[in-house]
Amino acid sequence: MNIIITEACTNNCPYCFATSEMSNTSTKQMDKFIFDDILKKIQRNPTSIDVNLLGGEPLLNKYLAYFVNKLAEEPNVSQITILTGGIIPTRLIEEIPHKDRVFFLFNINQKKDYRSDIQYNMLHKNLTWLMDHGYKVSIGFNIYNLDFDIYEILGYCEKYGITELRAAIAKPTFGITNNKLISPKDYHLVSEKVKTLIVEASERAIKINIDCMLPKCFFSDQQLAAIVKAQPNILNDVFGKCGMGLDVNPEKKMFRCFAVEGINSVSIDDFENIDEAEEYFSDIFDKNNIKPTLFKHCETCQFAKNNSCIGDCYANTKINAEGQSYQEQINEIYSALENEHYADAHKYLEKADKNKSSICLLWSYYYYYQNKRVEAISYARRCINLTNDKEIIDSAIDIIRSLTK
Repeated sequence: MNIIITEACTNNCPYCFATSEMSNTSTKQMDKFIFDDILKKIQRNPTSIDVNLLGGEPLLNKYLAYFVNKLAEEPNVSQITILTGGIIPTRLIEEIPHKDRVFFLFNINQKKDYRSDIQYNMLHKNLTWLMDHGYKVSIGFNIYNLDFDIYEILGYCEKYGITELRAAIAKPTFGITNNKLISPKDYHLVSEKVKTLIVEASERAIKINIDCMLPKCFFSDQQLAAIVKAQPNILNDVFGKCGMGLDVNPEKKMFRCFAVEGINSVSIDDFENIDEAEEYFSDIFDKNNIKPTLFKHCETCQFAKNNSCIGDCYANTKINAEGQSYQEQINEIYSALENEHYADAHKYLEKADKNKSSICLLWSYYYYYQNKRVEAISYARRCINLTNDKEIIDSAIDIIRSLTK
């Protein structure tokens, strides 16, 4: 999860989706009491959690050392990462406790994107200090235009001994247009350079981690072949999948990530632990069976139909701000079947994820009522393979038995 401990920032990144919220004049800082409330939710969680401290510029929060010490003492925290732009006096870094589980992720830009040589030199001074004092450091790079220099970024990785580079296509904020970013319609213009970045990094023994999902058609088949050959598992958790960010700000407002802050934000006080909050946002987004709308060919794409690709970032997806929960979707289909509105039931089922056991069971019922034996049995069997829920399995078995007497 991401804890936003300040909304003050020393940088001015043109691609930042939080620009409207954060600046070097912001006074919103997380205090100890708010942090301790959030920590209680982490302590109550049934599983351990990686915690990222970010902002704005997290090193501007005067309680950062306190936050790091508290997290390092908590057995339910597996890793602590401080995400920094690096443009801060080195003395602020020197105050951070050197803990085994503390990592730094530097969001680094190309030299041309810094406002002055002073900022650029300060960033590299701080990178040097951390590396030379034994801290674990990685680099993140956001691609926001077509004119980015692969070799400048890889050069920094080699200079600082960086073994993993986090790369991302910069995303907008939901509902806000940022003309400085690469539009999805221009993805084909940047995909070749991203492929080259991955291949060139591999040759330097640098692993690329793609941050934020991409549509499956981002790369051509030929580009994919070169990428998979260079780094076989790089796209496992990227295509059409959005990892749970789970951000909470200094006012305890929680959202799935900053890019979609405007969709169903809540207070962390509404939940007993972090897993409960994840389930809430998963119900709105991941179980909402969102269909990609980026391109015309999404309408007929097999990956859109089987829900293995929902397109791009949710910020680039047409989603109802209220969303439709998975349970609401189940109820809608069930009601249509119960009332013998089979055309409506089919329409709702077509929008649903066929990799959900309950959806497969409803498909089985639909075909059962349509007297289509083969299809009904096929979906009942698929349902059984997708779940351990005894009640659902028993229902599927009942359908099979009634059709095989």
